[in-house]
Amino acid sequence: MKINEVEAAVGVTKKNIRFYEEEGLITPSREPGNGYRSYSQADVERLRRIKLLRKLDVPLAEIREMLEGQKTLAEGMAQQLERLSTRRKDLDEAIGFCTVLEKASGNLEELDVEQTLARLAAREEQGVTFVNIERTDRKGERIRGACIGAALLWR
Repeated sequence: MKINEVEAAVGVTKKNIRFYEEEGLITPSREPGNGYRSYSQADVERLRRIKLLRKLDVPLAEIREMLEGQKTLAEGMAQQLERLSTRRKDLDEAIGFCTVLEKASGNLEELDVEQTLARLAAREEQGVTFVNIERTDRKGERIRGACIGAALLWR
């Protein structure tokens, strides 16, 4: 099976299929002569399993462990449920802060930002995780840098 056929059969983009190959999660054979990837039905089924677990936000490392039999599906799902539960608690905290701020009268300029940030910091010290702005805001810089680099290469 060619990559276009796999893309249509599984509903995963060619880019993702190649990424999963780079990560060692699938290993399609190569056709003699032209070197094109050739995907078996087992590769397709494996990609379906990967797709399912990724839709549930299971990390690649854990998917690998389940695919290789180092961890059962039940063990993997127990860990994922724990991660999702923690994320839910963190989101509930963020929702709580947003609700309080929504009810506050006035404009952003009138908000006691230092006091609000101190309250957030106190909750973080108790184990709550809010968005890591250093990581998320730099993501755009990396993408922008990659685009600039690609543009310079095409000159």
